[in-house]
Amino acid sequence: LKMKSLLLLLISVCLSSAFVDITTPRFVVNLDLPPTERWAHVVKNYIDLYPIMEQEFYKILPKAVVEFAEKIVGILDEFLPAPYADEVRGIAKYTNSTVGETLVGNLAYDFTAFHHKDKSDSEACTSIVAVASNGTLFHGRNLDYSFHDLLRNFTVVIDFQKGGHTIFTGTTFAGYIGVLTGMRQNGISISLNERNTGDWWENILAAMATRLHGLAGILIRDTLTDQSMDYSKALETLSTKPMIAPCYIILGGSNSSEAAVITRNRLSAVDIWHINNTDKWYILETNYDHWNSPPKSDNRRDPAIEAMNKIGKDHINMHTLYQVLSTPPILNNKTAYTTIMSTHHGLYYTMIRHP
Repeated sequence: LKMKSLLLLLISVCLSSAFVDITTPRFVVNLDLPPTERWAHVVKNYIDLYPIMEQEFYKILPKAVVEFAEKIVGILDEFLPAPYADEVRGIAKYTNSTVGETLVGNLAYDFTAFHHKDKSDSEACTSIVAVASNGTLFHGRNLDYSFHDLLRNFTVVIDFQKGGHTIFTGTTFAGYIGVLTGMRQNGISISLNERNTGDWWENILAAMATRLHGLAGILIRDTLTDQSMDYSKALETLSTKPMIAPCYIILGGSNSSEAAVITRNRLSAVDIWHINNTDKWYILETNYDHWNSPPKSDNRRDPAIEAMNKIGKDHINMHTLYQVLSTPPILNNKTAYTTIMSTHHGLYYTMIRHP
């Protein structure tokens, strides 16, 4: 009852604030279905928007990435691990898109995460794992991205089920087979923040070396799907598996010592920042290495720390963590959605943001 009351309070914040927030559409993806059919009932709802989104992808992706995607369509099974090639084909079928267009959309994050020398620093995610005074973990995140208006229209919550039971829940985008935010009840919670370093051609080389097995969204989905993957195993997997793009992976577990920020390059972790190695009751990551100061042009870290310290360990919960993530500039005009997760309580909540 207490947690239900907190959810009602959270909703009331959304309705009473100056922002217009929308509850995210929620679907079940049945993993017992053939891969080509799993996403049909989801993507059909967005069929009119796909041409617009595809145009946006072709604008932001380097031409070499698009050419690479188009060349491997005929041998996609050699690049995408099963069952993902067939999921891409099924999404293409039910959105009246080509397999190449659908693949390009699924490569967008991994091939835009690099240092853009011609662009100033920009907002691109905040993740926090906090430990309440009773030891309960709460994991929250804002996902910020450049074409946020379109992403808001595609944001969905998916309950991935097998045998009629939910294995894990994730927030993703209709047509994207990976997840960048997700939770397995009584297990682990994961969010991914972009780390802008290196050049785009390094991502291409990493994609060829891993044969697309290093896609961030698929790595996180696989980690959440594997029910034998506890916090320790997930930490090792997410720290050592080769990836296409650098990133920050924020991992939470089920007890007060299980929270970490994994700072990744393409081959492995360059740093693992454990909550036990801090003097705080929370661990917080935006888009800059935690051992360096954030740039003045994009300092969301210090306002988030200030907001967390103001609330305090005795008062942190799903409602107050949502308040932190609703504080400017942590919440900004590029924020597509906010997710709050609790593995202990089995609660998972995503709001589409319109600041």
